[in-house]
Amino acid sequence: MPVGTGSTVGALDALADVAARPEAYAAQWKARTGGRVVGILPMNFPREIAHAAGVLPVLLQESREPDTMGRHLLAEFYCGFTRNLADSRPKALWTTATASSWPTTAPSCSGR
Repeated sequence: MPVGTGSTVGALDALADVAARPEAYAAQWKARTGGRVVGILPMNFPREIAHAAGVLPVLLQESREPDTMGRHLLAEFYCGFTRNLADSRPKALWTTATASSWPTTAPSCSGR
């Protein structure tokens, strides 16, 4: 995952790789800096606080794997995105994060 390749195409390729594999980038950043990583949801999390603390906030993304455990951890009225994230935790798909932020999600996701 080269950063600073000197060309616009190389920079865009590096960004595309980070977007496709955020866990790999977070692991590389953590190894390089010795810092901590926090997995966040896209809403209601003040990223500035994480940056001020020297922590890398990384958006938790939906896995492409089918849900197996998530269906049993949350009620069916929760949206697929929320169930997928719940499914990812016990499967250890995201092991780089030191912590995760789980704020109240959008009303359409929580059935309210």
